[in-house]
Amino acid sequence: MGNTNKIDILNQNFPMIGLSADWIFQTWLISGSKNNGIVIFENEDRECYEVIEFYYENEDRHENTLFSGELTDVKDYSINTLKICL
Repeated sequence: MGNTNKIDILNQNFPMIGLSADWIFQTWLISGSKNNGIVIFENEDRECYEVIEFYYENEDRHENTLFSGELTDVKDYSINTLKICL
């Protein structure tokens, strides 16, 4: 599956958001809000997708990587572990 198809799959299921200048690649909100939630982040440096839990406190973003892998693995993790509906 090419990168364009992967992006299309994510765009069909989740809103693409930009959280701040340091989130320079594509990021999709899968749960919560732009201030406190869970996103799928395309990490182009590591050539993978990451599920990241984050929140803002005093204008600082705090984040925790929950899972990292191929898009299909990230989707499975989101559905089976986080119970996110696609």
